[in-house]
Amino acid sequence: GRERARPEVAVVPAASADPSAGLAAALADPAAGLSEATRATLRRNLTVIDSALAESRRALAKEPGDGTAAELLRAAARQRLALLRQAARLPRS
Repeated sequence: GRERARPEVAVVPAASADPSAGLAAALADPAAGLSEATRATLRRNLTVIDSALAESRRALAKEPGDGTAAELLRAAARQRLALLRQAARLPRS
């Protein structure tokens, strides 16, 4: 039988190399001016997104050619950045 070519998949680096990490840290700081309730909501939402990122990374580590897992990873990374950008635009107290 003929083997199908597997697409090359660029793996997104772990959170330590995540460009949104600095923004997340800045927004978590009380000096950022966000209320504690807003910061708590942001932390909860980031936890959900970060779990999705980790799950997608694990799936790609097991099956590097999995295009679906790669797209889910990219989507979660975009969602994380969008959440942080939206939080950065919130009014400060």
